[in-house]
Amino acid sequence: LTLLPLHARVSRWPGAFPQYRPHHAVRVAEAEKGLPAGLALAGASFHGIGVPACIRSGQQAAARATQCLFPVAE
Repeated sequence: LTLLPLHARVSRWPGAFPQYRPHHAVRVAEAEKGLPAGLALAGASFHGIGVPACIRSGQQAAARATQCLFPVAE
């Protein structure tokens, strides 16, 4: 049984990048392990908040999905 928080605090700092919560990388890794083949997580919610990080995340997700669609015979 997972208990959800009853209250949350949101702080707004104009011009600042948002910060991930503690252990975010561990949670993302666990979520990715549970994905079926051909499905990948991408975007600011998972692998970095800046534009370059989002682009890289999308490219990596597309590469993983493509490998699943067109396996190379060795």
